[in-house]
Amino acid sequence: MTSIKQLSDGGIPQISEQQLLIVLAVTAVIGLIICFFGVKIYRLFAVVSGIVFGAVVGVVVVLAAEVSGAAVAGVILACSIVLAVLFGIFYRIGLFFWALVISISIGETFVLSDSIVMLLICLGIGLVLAIITAIFWKPMVIILSAVWGGITAGAAIVRMTPFEDNPWIMMAVCAVLVLLGLVIQFMMKSREVSKKERVYSEKFKKNASMETEVEKARHLLEDDEEMEEDSSDEDTDDDIKILEE
Repeated sequence: MTSIKQLSDGGIPQISEQQLLIVLAVTAVIGLIICFFGVKIYRLFAVVSGIVFGAVVGVVVVLAAEVSGAAVAGVILACSIVLAVLFGIFYRIGLFFWALVISISIGETFVLSDSIVMLLICLGIGLVLAIITAIFWKPMVIILSAVWGGITAGAAIVRMTPFEDNPWIMMAVCAVLVLLGLVIQFMMKSREVSKKERVYSEKFKKNASMETEVEKARHLLEDDEEMEEDSSDEDTDDDIKILEE
């Protein structure tokens, strides 16, 4: 591992290799959780996006209203809390903004250019993917979280090894993690759907069985009533014959 102490020459605080390893390890763990369980924590994505965009809105409000002093932090905090709650409840809106940011960041990872045209293309693609995510949120959350988490975790893992300067190994590790994340998350979703279908089928069978039992009981009652009517008719006929005699 290369030493990070060289960063201190430009006035940046020193970061030891041990501290860097801790940061990379935490980043890798978070990336793996997102990669393999993204669809399970979709509301967390929405809430976090609410916090971030709430902070942005708070900064705009502070600048527009010329707020100063301790009120600045209060305004930003209030906006973050409000949007976090709203995005947590109306999670499709939160996932829209989350997908927008994630799509743009993934695009910038692959597009090694700072030109305005490429940035606008990334923004356009991100906007399209965000709209699709708001409509078909489950598969899109799986895809975006697997790609985002896989790239994040893969880059952090490789940087902790002696192969950190080999781009091919980094791309291979990221690709494997992305594929694993997609497979695992879609399998989990498939099992969840199968479980719901099985529960629904059992409920349907139970209701059908109850309806069958009720129908049988109704037929038995009808048969008993018919038998009583027939018996009553026979008794009436016997009484008439006796009287005629």
